[in-house]
Amino acid sequence: MTPPHTEQYDVSTTRLEAFSDGVIAIIVTIMVLELKAPVQATAAALLAEWPTFLSYALSFLLVAIYWVNHRHVVRYATRITAALLWANMLQLFTISLIPVATAWLGQHLTAPIPNMVYGLVLIAGGLSFLILSEIVYRQNAIHPEFAAPIRAERAKGIVTLAVYAVGVAVSYFVPGAVLIAAGLGALMFFAPQYRPRVGGAS
Repeated sequence: MTPPHTEQYDVSTTRLEAFSDGVIAIIVTIMVLELKAPVQATAAALLAEWPTFLSYALSFLLVAIYWVNHRHVVRYATRITAALLWANMLQLFTISLIPVATAWLGQHLTAPIPNMVYGLVLIAGGLSFLILSEIVYRQNAIHPEFAAPIRAERAKGIVTLAVYAVGVAVSYFVPGAVLIAAGLGALMFFAPQYRPRVGGAS
């Protein structure tokens, strides 16, 4: 039986991070398994696989950025709540869709629908990360010095979602536009900026 009020004393993110690391490692493994060596031993056969390698490289970068930012944000949680745990599961679920979207895009790089589906997966991932981050931000919002970085991170997340949405819309007419949107999103989140100074980790 769980003791009453245990949740308020659960401040360690170790299990949450360990589980998340394991899931993300599996996601990366699934993606690399989708890479197939060319049947023919020629440079032309290798070059013909460039759409697959391009989509894989971009998706690997995005998953890596999710991992870096996930670690950066979650370590500042002041308590582990049910909302935080489920938001984390939602984040893992959405990025677990990246391998299948990547494989489809790599096979049909010039087709609108695979491009749009890839973009929708990015939107789902970005939205789930925004929800996860918001939970952590609210835990730290009692400190005035956190206000500016929290506002900046919220704005960055919303702008990224808007960029992805534009990429999805444009990809219907210009396949490949979603890759540009994904690249812009990667640039915005490449280096985490949220650094609390009170409580949490530094």
